[in-house]
Amino acid sequence: MSFTKIRSAHTLVFMILIISTTVSATIDGFEDNDISEWSSNGGNWNVQTSFVYNGTYGLSGDNGNNHAELYRDDWNASNGAVNMSGYFYCEDVGLGNCGAGSIFGSSDNYYATRINPGGGSNSVAVRDRSEGQTIASSSCGGINWDTWYFIEYDINLDDGSHDAKIYDSSMNKKCELNGTDSTISSGKAGVKTYKDGTKVD
Repeated sequence: MSFTKIRSAHTLVFMILIISTTVSATIDGFEDNDISEWSSNGGNWNVQTSFVYNGTYGLSGDNGNNHAELYRDDWNASNGAVNMSGYFYCEDVGLGNCGAGSIFGSSDNYYATRINPGGGSNSVAVRDRSEGQTIASSSCGGINWDTWYFIEYDINLDDGSHDAKIYDSSMNKKCELNGTDSTISSGKAGVKTYKDGTKVD
């Protein structure tokens, strides 16, 4: 996982290092078996080895019937572009719905993009939690349980534009969502989960 500052841009990548000309970079691929650099808002978060896309360790979030967030304390932005990407997985544990994706903002006041195998026409959504609004949504051709997906989520804090791309585990693009919302102007980057069985790598 890396957070890369490129001029006014900010990049958070789960397990993937983007190679580019950078001012500074922080790497955290969960491979150190440590999430002490993160702050949680609800949920039970653990580094685990059972569900990983690459490497030895990945992140697990089990939250019952609730929403939960995990923010990297030193990954924050108040202007320019925020770029987040990573692999997400919803294990079918019989709850009917699951949410896993990238997040930007603060406790209960955030933008998020997520996959949900039980979501039907809203299987992929970009949401503004502070307003309780969906910025964009799609069936994305169907999101399956027990399957890794790669989410790339770009937010421009200057013009309020949002772009989310969903790929299968072979990096074939399944769908792309676009929208505009400028309610939230600053915050931290991280991950969001809903219910049990969510994995991040």
